[in-house]
Amino acid sequence: MAESQGGAGKAKKILTFTSKRAKRVQEKMMQKFGYADSTKDEVYDEFVANFNKQQNAANKLQKDLSKYMNALRTLSYMTRSLSSTLNELYEPEWSGHDQYKDIGEQRHLLWEDLIGKLTSKMVEPLNSYMSRFSEVKSRVSKRERKIVDYDRSRRELENLKTKQKVTEQKLHHSEEAYAHAKQLYDELTDDLYEELPTFYDSRIQFYASVFQTLASTEHHFHTEVAKLDESLALMMDGLASEAATGTYSTKKERGVDSAPVLTSRPELLDEDEPETETPIDGENHFASGGNGGEGGSETSSEPSTPSSTKSPSRTASDRRPPKPIRTPSTEVHASHRVKLPSNDDQPYEPVTTKAVEAGTTGESSSSAAVLLAGETGSDDDIGDKTE
Repeated sequence: MAESQGGAGKAKKILTFTSKRAKRVQEKMMQKFGYADSTKDEVYDEFVANFNKQQNAANKLQKDLSKYMNALRTLSYMTRSLSSTLNELYEPEWSGHDQYKDIGEQRHLLWEDLIGKLTSKMVEPLNSYMSRFSEVKSRVSKRERKIVDYDRSRRELENLKTKQKVTEQKLHHSEEAYAHAKQLYDELTDDLYEELPTFYDSRIQFYASVFQTLASTEHHFHTEVAKLDESLALMMDGLASEAATGTYSTKKERGVDSAPVLTSRPELLDEDEPETETPIDGENHFASGGNGGEGGSETSSEPSTPSSTKSPSRTASDRRPPKPIRTPSTEVHASHRVKLPSNDDQPYEPVTTKAVEAGTTGESSSSAAVLLAGETGSDDDIGDKTE
């Protein structure tokens, strides 16, 4: 039951609001096209124009002040970052190193004090000042609605009075509506006549307070920063004077006995080492008895390269082409040559290994092997002679 009554009351309010709005729109259209009269108040209109101008100026101030505060925060951050970088560049052995660090910290504290004071003495009061505009503007809008109701009720009452057949009850109801609308309109107008000019005149005191806060706060900030900059300038003058006299000079004289030390590259050291010949298969085949004879136990007159010796390890870029293989000469000494018989009638007897051993007593077995190799290689020549 209570819910149904609440819903009915809400629907009634919506219907009343919609009906009033429709009647106001109709009245404004009639006033626009000249079918109805409208109430004009030039003094009040001037108050409203001043109010709108004041609001636009305050909005612009709030917007620019917000940008200014953001710029100050950015500048404070970059100043601290630059001071930190310069502090790293200022070497510890230079005079005034600790003092320079203290100056940077004091500068940062001044920036924080500046931002804090401007926030508490400018930003927050400006936000409170801006909140009053919405309150006054809502009252101005309400007065505009009430003046339309006042003009409509007055027009309806005048139309009823011009008619001949009008009941007393209907006329009385129209007079009450007109009196109620006029009362609301007069009350709001009187209040705004007092409020609008008072609020507009208060802007001077507010702006004076804001400008004074900005000037005094920045004056204190720049004065203290100027003192720090003066101290820093004096300290830098002293550092420059010390550097000019050679206090921090890094020059050193060259010693008379000092000579440059020559160092060789690792690859040059490897190339200067003596190379060892690597034994090659078949080089000393005479020493190994490869002829198949009985005298192969004796070694050649030339010494063989030890197989245990290893050449140093080298990279592919440091290797050299192999040396030519040394082969023993096949030329037979004159004392080892076999003299063939000159008699053509004597038959040819081939020289055997035993004959060589018998005829060359005391000679080395290696020479016999060379002789045998020489004779066997010239069988065709000997056959020609015997024929």
